[in-house]
Amino acid sequence: MRIEQAAELNKHVDETIPLTWAVRLKMFRLVCPLLLLCSVQMMEIVLIRLWLSGRSFTDLVWLLLAAGIFPFALVFIATELTLRLHHRTKRTLELEKDAITITPSKISRVPSERVYAWWLEPVPMKTELRKFTVDYSPDKKGDSHRVWSMVLTQPDQTQALRLELDGLRLAGRKEVPLIELLEPRPRMQPPRSRSMWLIAAAMYLLVHGMPLLFTGFSSARSRLRGVFLVAGAAFTAVGAVLWICAFRLMRRHGMSRQLPPLAPTREENLRPG
Repeated sequence: MRIEQAAELNKHVDETIPLTWAVRLKMFRLVCPLLLLCSVQMMEIVLIRLWLSGRSFTDLVWLLLAAGIFPFALVFIATELTLRLHHRTKRTLELEKDAITITPSKISRVPSERVYAWWLEPVPMKTELRKFTVDYSPDKKGDSHRVWSMVLTQPDQTQALRLELDGLRLAGRKEVPLIELLEPRPRMQPPRSRSMWLIAAAMYLLVHGMPLLFTGFSSARSRLRGVFLVAGAAFTAVGAVLWICAFRLMRRHGMSRQLPPLAPTREENLRPG
């Protein structure tokens, strides 16, 4: 079964519509630590090349500024083009025997055992529409959750979806129930940038610490061998600790992003009091 949604209805499921500067800043706040790391690394490369060539730093300040701005400009342009393309792309859902296919999405094909819930909720001020959401895991371990949504017309597409899910369940597929809400669900909280700052700091320390550690082991007769070993070991150890802390924080936040049905469901509404 294949269900399509027109691109004009993306505004009901995509929080980046309309694409304002507030939305852009909210998105860049998450990746800002990694962009800052790339900028610092590129500026360090330029400084080292200038130092080795014996050229003056003050005469090439523009080159340093360009190296620092380049990662931000590149990501901004790529994100802008990607978002505008997604805004103009129709959404599709395909129900297969052992998987579902959703587009547009980073992971288009999701096995049925990784689908944790189907949500069907009303669209504010649009009685003829329903918002359909898939809660799934992108990995086999199920440590993190992601959601993907589309808009269905009521009652044609919603009824067809119910019948298809019932048919798959009768055919022996372990299908999760379709949760129908009477009120829209609250929006999910965006991921925090704290873990990204930890990852950026860990990568910076590892990138600088591991070469120092390798240099200390390989330069047995150098007077600076001890300095290289101590500095490299310290940078590498702290970087590794920050890396582990960052991924534990990301895993904890990813496991807590699944929202319960806070709004009343259709089954609860029909339940006798």
